[in-house]
Amino acid sequence: MINNSWYQTRIFDRWPNTYSSFVRYVILLIIILVTLSDFALQNGEAVAADAADQPGPYESAFGYGKQSFGISAGHGLALPIGGTDSPEMEDIQFVYATPRWGIGISDPLGGRSWYRGNFELVLEGTFLYMFEPNPGIGGGISPGLRYNFLTNTRFIPFFHAGVGFIALDADLDRQDDGLNFIVQSGVGLHCFISQHTALTGEWRFHHISNAGIHGKNSGINSSLFMLGLTLFLR
Repeated sequence: MINNSWYQTRIFDRWPNTYSSFVRYVILLIIILVTLSDFALQNGEAVAADAADQPGPYESAFGYGKQSFGISAGHGLALPIGGTDSPEMEDIQFVYATPRWGIGISDPLGGRSWYRGNFELVLEGTFLYMFEPNPGIGGGISPGLRYNFLTNTRFIPFFHAGVGFIALDADLDRQDDGLNFIVQSGVGLHCFISQHTALTGEWRFHHISNAGIHGKNSGINSSLFMLGLTLFLR
């Protein structure tokens, strides 16, 4: 039979050592957990930073030397401002088509900021069929500069501005036919439907005038909406 008093004495004699060991183990465990947690947090932040620095699956289509081909078509409607604010000119409507080629002239700029993007040189052909107020046609070429905002998503907005020339045959009373010039600017959006292909929508302020080299030069100011397809070469 076990002597209870002796057993309790042994237990209480060992208690300080047992308690001290337990406390040491707990402290050691806490230190290990804190160290591992800090390591995991730092490693996670590094991975997230690396991921942010990597281009998204669609951003890789934009950069120095990256090329694209596309075609868009749309509808132009006269804006009654400037010389277009007259009974004939304010009725102008036309169908517009433009094949285009683009090439990146910069790598992505702006780091991780909201304006992160790249510059692109765009060369467009311009084909115009006017159906109001008179049937008419026009054709020419228009180089432009585009800034693509790289959002790390399939949606890439852009700003476009360009100048060019167009040969016009529209029989308008206040705008001479022949050589005219194009000035245009606007905004657009690429919506990628695959790694290489995007639907492209645009709105532009579109201006045609002859800079006074012909007799009549009221100018044609219009609002131009276009929708098209762009193929990106990677």
